[in-house]
Amino acid sequence: MTRAEEILWARLRGSRFHGAEFKRQVPFDRYVADFYCHAKKLVVDRRTSIRGDGKQHEWFADYDAGRTRVLEACGVRIIRFTDAEVCEEFDSVLARIRAELRLPFDCSAWSPRPCPSPNGRGVATPPARSAFWQRRDSP
Repeated sequence: MTRAEEILWARLRGSRFHGAEFKRQVPFDRYVADFYCHAKKLVVDRRTSIRGDGKQHEWFADYDAGRTRVLEACGVRIIRFTDAEVCEEFDSVLARIRAELRLPFDCSAWSPRPCPSPNGRGVATPPARSAFWQRRDSP
């Protein structure tokens, strides 16, 4: 896994990204998609072998074109990012993924990991006051 894939996977795994469940390294015919959300039929993929000048090697361009044809034949949408885009423009990468998932904007979903509620029901409740504080506050 490249550093960019690790960064992206840390955000997408375990339904962390707006509740969308992504799988990693999903096979489609003879190709493997980097990240796949089955519910939304969306593949988030890394562009293969980009040169320093920002252009793709010819062989890899043909490979990506073939992979795109196979994925589209399976009824899957695909978006690709370079390693540089993931590492340097991470917020815009996440915004594009959110747009492709066709999710409504939710400011709270941008936090890296929301804190789970103490009682596991999705709503945080204030902690109960301990006996120490109850005695101290009493007249």
